[in-house]
Amino acid sequence: NGLDFSASNTTFRYSEFPIVTSIWPKMGSFVGGSNLTLVGQGFEDSPYLQCQFHSMNYETSIAVAAKFVTSSKLMCRSPSVKTPMDKMVHVSVNGVDRSMNGVPFQFIQDAVISSIFPNSGPSS
Repeated sequence: NGLDFSASNTTFRYSEFPIVTSIWPKMGSFVGGSNLTLVGQGFEDSPYLQCQFHSMNYETSIAVAAKFVTSSKLMCRSPSVKTPMDKMVHVSVNGVDRSMNGVPFQFIQDAVISSIFPNSGPSS
């Protein structure tokens, strides 16, 4: 309105909400540590860049740091969760606001090998 202003010289930067279109892999161990690649648009290189893993009803969430690759690609590691479950993965460039859409990620039980046959064979 030309009348209200701040003398603090604080800068406000407006950003569009990022859009997430895919994640790879789409599943990983519930103990965490899977290297994930997210593809979309509007990603920004920010010290607050995060992958946010939300419960399907959005009651709980876990945020992990993300690594900026390009404005359409970023990487992060999946966190550990208590049991196998499904989560929706969103992106935040400021640590507060998240992408309007998310992509599903499935935390699964690790495979266990109980036996192998044959148990021996030629070395070459």
